[in-house]
Amino acid sequence: YMSVETAKIFFDKAVKHCKEFELDELNIGFHGGEPMLYPIKHFQIILKYFQNNADYNGINVNFNIQTNGTLINTNYLELFKEFGVALSISIDGNKTANDRYRLYHNNESSFNDVINGLNLVKDKTPELLVGILSVIDIRNDPIKTFDFIAKMNVHSVDFMLPLNNWENPPLRLNKEKHEYGEWYWKIYEYWINGNHSSINIRFLTNIISQLLGGYAIYEVMTLDPVCLLTINPDGYIEGVDTMKSSASGLQKTGMNVKTNSVKEVLNHDIVRQRQMGKLALGNKCKKCEELDICSGGYYPHRFSKENDFFNESVFCDDLIWLISRIRNHLDNYGKN
Repeated sequence: YMSVETAKIFFDKAVKHCKEFELDELNIGFHGGEPMLYPIKHFQIILKYFQNNADYNGINVNFNIQTNGTLINTNYLELFKEFGVALSISIDGNKTANDRYRLYHNNESSFNDVINGLNLVKDKTPELLVGILSVIDIRNDPIKTFDFIAKMNVHSVDFMLPLNNWENPPLRLNKEKHEYGEWYWKIYEYWINGNHSSINIRFLTNIISQLLGGYAIYEVMTLDPVCLLTINPDGYIEGVDTMKSSASGLQKTGMNVKTNSVKEVLNHDIVRQRQMGKLALGNKCKKCEELDICSGGYYPHRFSKENDFFNESVFCDDLIWLISRIRNHLDNYGKN
């Protein structure tokens, strides 16, 4: 795990960059692996250091953590409450869904520990729980999955497409080109017709926002410059961490917080590619009528050995099918 020294060096560099470019806000996300494997005494030190440094320099710092929930306890929650660390918990659905991929190394289920951790958050620090992240598995019934998550009384859920690409295509049960689009569509119809409609489904909200003339609300489907770097435990800096799913090593910048400035990293090709908008897309995307909505899909989903990330998403057919369905629904709703 990251040493306290490395964490402090990183934050000093980040604050220096903010001051140089007159930025007044900094978002720090703790991800993994499982970030709650990080010793709590180290968390205490770095959170205090980060907060004090930010306050001294007039910068608003926001903290968030993405966890599987199995290690949550009252000591962590007291610390997170002190520093306002927002919590998002990963759970893919009911026990059957969870146990397909989220087993311990001894093959025992993690499900009860996840639920216990989630319930503890809701009991002790409900204000910190910002949502659920749920990776789609088309073997799971979408309505049952949504109903299960809705019972947790959360305000927001991210139903995320799995981290596949052209070298590692997604599971397709019936070889249909838009099974994942259909999975989303079933939830959309259920949700838009008054079932758990108070819950924000960020992926669908993002599509609706853009179809109605609004803007993209997160990086999964946007051509806006991505303001995100990943700092590894050894201090080496990468592009968005999900690029690792390509197994290409292309996310590596070769730069380190100990030797490089944030400005230097932002000028690296792998970062600049995510600042280029339409110029970073493949030819098929540039000609697509849904470009302004889909934005080429999520960056890691575009990878192939032949073209690197200059492809359409491996979920392209799903996205185009889904966007078309939602557009038609909104058009008909407007007419009525």
